[in-house]
Amino acid sequence: MKIVVPDYYDKFICVADECNHNCCIGWEIDIDNDTYYLYENTIGNIGDKLRKHIAEEDEYRYFKLNEAERCPFLNENNLCEIIITKGEGYLCQICRDHPRFKNYYTDRIEIGVGLCCESAAFLILNRTNKTLLLTEGEGNDTDEEKVFFNIREKIFKIIQDRDLTISKRIEQICSFFDLEMDIDKNELINLLSSLERFDEGWNDLLTMYEKTDFDYRFLLSEDKWQIVYEQLLVYFMYRHLTESLYDNCFIERIKFSILSCEIIFNLFVSKNKLNIEEFIEIARMYSCEIEYSTENINVIIEFLK
Repeated sequence: MKIVVPDYYDKFICVADECNHNCCIGWEIDIDNDTYYLYENTIGNIGDKLRKHIAEEDEYRYFKLNEAERCPFLNENNLCEIIITKGEGYLCQICRDHPRFKNYYTDRIEIGVGLCCESAAFLILNRTNKTLLLTEGEGNDTDEEKVFFNIREKIFKIIQDRDLTISKRIEQICSFFDLEMDIDKNELINLLSSLERFDEGWNDLLTMYEKTDFDYRFLLSEDKWQIVYEQLLVYFMYRHLTESLYDNCFIERIKFSILSCEIIFNLFVSKNKLNIEEFIEIARMYSCEIEYSTENINVIIEFLK
């Protein structure tokens, strides 16, 4: 089995109680079967508390959040009581993995960290070196997968060709796949406004974007923002093209990746706070609102058809 990770993957560190957007607040926390049986057989006060806070619906189990939308095991210092008491081995699968994501192929697993985490977003968007994919182990890709990886590698090479402006690189990708990316702004805002919502602050961002008369392209005269765009687009392509092997929406997922970058950049300039910290926060919000809702992604994919 091949294991593939971006070259920054091992540098990711959870900042725990220093996080401004704790993933134990507001997110529904699923409990996988193996961990559920572990909790069912855990003795002592922690075992009693685990079982007390598990909800079950049609064999689907999850932790019941409290009135403040906090996991019942997140203490007043924003640290996990399960880790403190029993260690990380007692976490359910989603808590052990987050914000990591895994894309599965016939004989390889590709792993990354998601932009919804401020620490991961900082790691990805602050780097200046070109992102490389590192491979460990051996495995045999199917013929279809070989074609897919070959095309994706060509896409990465175009995106990371710093002899060209990022605008020219996008033009090359669009030309190569005969893509049309001229999407009406009002239609796009209506689409984004209709999606499932995680944070009401998203409404404020969309309202500011709607009222802004200029777009992000003036930023791309600066090398630093071209590099940020490059890192962002490589991330989206790496994470989201995989599903095209199953839904045959390869072109739509390329368009989704480009569109995601454009939306994030336009939301960024609409706030008129042009620093990397603000950009990271908007990228994080976009990821929470769009990437972590399969329903929202599917609606956008249908729109792009």
